[in-house]
Amino acid sequence: ALVLVWALWWPLLVLGIFFTSRFFCGICPMSAIAAFVQRRWSLRRKVPGPVKQYGLYGAAAGFIVVIWAEQITAMASSPTATAILLLSILAGAVGTGLVFDRAAWCRWLCPLGRMIGTYATLSLAELRTNGKFQGDKGHEMEAQRGFALVPALLAHRFDRAAVIGL
Repeated sequence: ALVLVWALWWPLLVLGIFFTSRFFCGICPMSAIAAFVQRRWSLRRKVPGPVKQYGLYGAAAGFIVVIWAEQITAMASSPTATAILLLSILAGAVGTGLVFDRAAWCRWLCPLGRMIGTYATLSLAELRTNGKFQGDKGHEMEAQRGFALVPALLAHRFDRAAVIGL
């Protein structure tokens, strides 16, 4: 399991961001579990303004803590440390899902998601939605869904890949 996480998944994730943008966020198991819990037991409170405004700093601090913990605990060779890390991230996602609505963890607080979002601005591809959906106020809205290739020469003009909207 350690080989799969640290020698295969982590490098493929980092390199894959440049070709698949935020694809991982769409299949993230932490997000799926949090969404399952959220559908059944959430208080569905609105995300406070300070979380939206300063969540980037919390996510950046979380990412630094993850990197620090990886180095201090030799996580790449410790199943216990890896399990504690993954369970901590899961607890954050589920805890946030129990209180707030609309994938607050994924949008504002997930350290890995924020890192992926930052690197996704350099990606050659971008995930988008396509079709009609109900907006917050019950209005029917249109969006795009699909896999759009962004020409490398124009990639510097796109900054929306950093925002999760799946």
